[in-house]
Amino acid sequence: MAMTPSTHNPYAKHGSLVFDLLKFNNIKYRKILLLERFFIIILCITLMATPAMVVRWIAGKISRMARKLSIEVYVLLKTCGAVFALFGGLWAGNLYVILCTISLVDLFSNILAIVLLRNFWHAPLSLNRTLISLGLNFIEFTAWFAGLYLHFDALRFGSASVTDSFSAYYFSVITSATIGYGDIVPTFDGRKLVVIEAFCSFIFLAVVVTYVIGSLGQPNDNASQEE
Repeated sequence: MAMTPSTHNPYAKHGSLVFDLLKFNNIKYRKILLLERFFIIILCITLMATPAMVVRWIAGKISRMARKLSIEVYVLLKTCGAVFALFGGLWAGNLYVILCTISLVDLFSNILAIVLLRNFWHAPLSLNRTLISLGLNFIEFTAWFAGLYLHFDALRFGSASVTDSFSAYYFSVITSATIGYGDIVPTFDGRKLVVIEAFCSFIFLAVVVTYVIGSLGQPNDNASQEE
């Protein structure tokens, strides 16, 4: 059976939403006040600049299912890429910081969209699928931050610099989990990265909790709905 191309154009959809929200006399969105409206507009503009949006757009030209599968593959490849970059020693190059920044913006803009755009996006296929993706997202962003700690020589174990990838990843995970054993500590400049990662972890946790609570009591079979 031939695949039917999806009519879903993510650029047109998000661009239209931005223009509608800029019209304060739009009755359809009259309940969205200034602060929420501002954040949604910024989020939509950011999303349209992310690689994930390009993947959705290209795969959507093939079929709706191709778009869904492509996002799953994209999330998996990004996670593997972050882990490979960390344990493969790629964090030493200056290109790593650029790649890390792009990936983190891509990741967290799409994570925030799960909550902030929940009234504009179609329901996900299933709770399990989204939770698995979020689990991969956690592995990815903690790996990126671990590489940043190593790149900027931002960690100390006693008086010695931390230079091995696993120790940096260990520190990144316990920082995101707000555990903090105190065996590895950041330098003065490294504290800036810790603050950023802690803030990102707060966003991640808030999205997961909000999504799970919002999904309770809803039918598990959303196969007929699209993202």
